[in-house]
Amino acid sequence: SHALHTGWTIRLDPEQRTRGSSSWLDGLHALPAFSSVESFWSLWSRLVPLSALRRGAIYVFREHTKPTWESWPDGGKWELSFAADAPAAAVDALWEALALALVGEQLWLGARPERICGAVAGVRGRGVRRLGVWTSDAEERDIATLGARLRELLRPLPPGCDELVFSPHAGARRGATRSRFTLAEDGESLVAGPSESES
Repeated sequence: SHALHTGWTIRLDPEQRTRGSSSWLDGLHALPAFSSVESFWSLWSRLVPLSALRRGAIYVFREHTKPTWESWPDGGKWELSFAADAPAAAVDALWEALALALVGEQLWLGARPERICGAVAGVRGRGVRRLGVWTSDAEERDIATLGARLRELLRPLPPGCDELVFSPHAGARRGATRSRFTLAEDGESLVAGPSESES
């Protein structure tokens, strides 16, 4: 088999949650961890395509980590949103490309690959689909470099996509105002954008 640099775990946030879950994290369904290319494809081939999700999310994070912002309070995430009517084939292809780049360690921040925590694909209100990449810190130059890599990786974008946006986890508490940044034209710095409230 072809070993990956580290192990990974896929967690599913179901469209309909089971009553009685003590926390949001407990409601996620974790698939067996994988650490090889072959085991990744074995699991990936059985996942529901992003374009077919009506609600919920799919998380691909490093093994022994949790997809919660509290785990990396100094980090943040790059996020890309797709309109509900974006072409299904394009949405699914971009999610697969992102997942492959993630587990193949093509999204390094500096010398420590573990600064890339994981990625998420999900559906929110009105059928808007989102892709996100989480980081353990928010050092501007490296975050901008990652944003530039993502901008290249996720081309060509289907019609109706929003611009890539970086949001620090510091504003992730419910009701808090979250700062938002976009990538400058030079791909080497961030530009502050309008803030939004978490709901």
